[in-house]
Amino acid sequence: MATLLCWPDFTAATEPVEGKFVQLAWRDAEYLLFATATQYRYHNQMVAQFLGQHGIRKHWVGGDRLVWDDPELEVQGGGRFRLDPAARMLSVWDRSTAYGPFDEVKMRAQLAAEGSPWKGFAIRSD
Repeated sequence: MATLLCWPDFTAATEPVEGKFVQLAWRDAEYLLFATATQYRYHNQMVAQFLGQHGIRKHWVGGDRLVWDDPELEVQGGGRFRLDPAARMLSVWDRSTAYGPFDEVKMRAQLAAEGSPWKGFAIRSD
C-alpha cells in the first residue's frame, strides 16, 4: 500500500475536493500526494513539500525546476483529481507538465489496499 498524504488533510472530507496529485517512490516505499487546488498550484510545489517534510535537500533551478539530492526518490507522474465523498467517487485525469502521466493501474491498486481512506470508492479516469 502507498502512504497517502493530503494537504490540507481532507481524507475525511464530506464535501467535494479538487486539486492535483503526484505518485512517487522513496526508500522502497510508495507515496500518493494529494493537495487542494487552493493549497498548491503546481506539482513541483507538492514534491517540495514532501522533500521538506522528510529532510531531503533540494534547490530550484531557473526558478521553477526542482532538483533534489536523494537518488532514491523517484517522482513517477501526476495529474488532477476530484474527490466526491458523498458519491464515493474519485475522478483522476490529466498529466503533470513537470513529471508526466500517472500510472492509473498502480493508483487503483494503491487506493484499493487496506488502510486507504478511500477504499471502496469508484475511481474514474477521464
